[in-house]
Amino acid sequence: VKGCLRSNEAQALTRTIVERLPFPPLIGHFIRFGSEVDGIVDLTADFRLKVVSPVRDAANEVVDYQIAWYRLEPSPNDARVRISPPSTPPLAFARSFQYFRLLFRSASSPTNHLATILSSNDQAALDHAISRFKIESDLSCAVLATPNVTCLTPPPDVSINVEFPVSVNHKQVFVPLNGTLFDALQPRTRGEGIPATLRIRRLFRGHLRRVKIDPTSQNVLRFLLMPGDEINW
Repeated sequence: VKGCLRSNEAQALTRTIVERLPFPPLIGHFIRFGSEVDGIVDLTADFRLKVVSPVRDAANEVVDYQIAWYRLEPSPNDARVRISPPSTPPLAFARSFQYFRLLFRSASSPTNHLATILSSNDQAALDHAISRFKIESDLSCAVLATPNVTCLTPPPDVSINVEFPVSVNHKQVFVPLNGTLFDALQPRTRGEGIPATLRIRRLFRGHLRRVKIDPTSQNVLRFLLMPGDEINW
């Protein structure tokens, strides 16, 4: 906030704090990614974007939905990222490295929200736009417009969410931000109950360490996951 750290140093510091101190999962999540209540998510290389948009026929009726995933590539010099689109992208983003932030206000549920993406090469200008978001109830780009900041608000019927990868039995699985063990398990596995040999490992002081859990309790399904977690049974 006071400019003592470069953007990539700030991200590395929060990651190190979480990995070196034994926080409860909820606190670790808050330090790494902020609060869902604030409606502000820094788009980092930890994530990918999931965009769901309707497919309409000639009569403008919704006949299907398109799901598109965007990769977030890290800059080698700072905390900026480049958003790499799929082959037929429903949304267009700057192809250069930028600072990106996803802003959302919940509608009927955390997965049903109005979203806007702000981006800039100037972190101070982006912070100024974010300060306007905190006091405005309108997520439109007309309201949030700020010099040197690009604003994208998709149509209301297009949803944007962020996901991060975890390993489940040595296969990469993506879960949503604030995702839990329940989100990482496949529907078939959920129906079979919690495996008795379930093991979760997480980065701690540079090494993957086993997390102490009670696999006989249904509460373990609410365990908050972090990028890089390994789940095996």
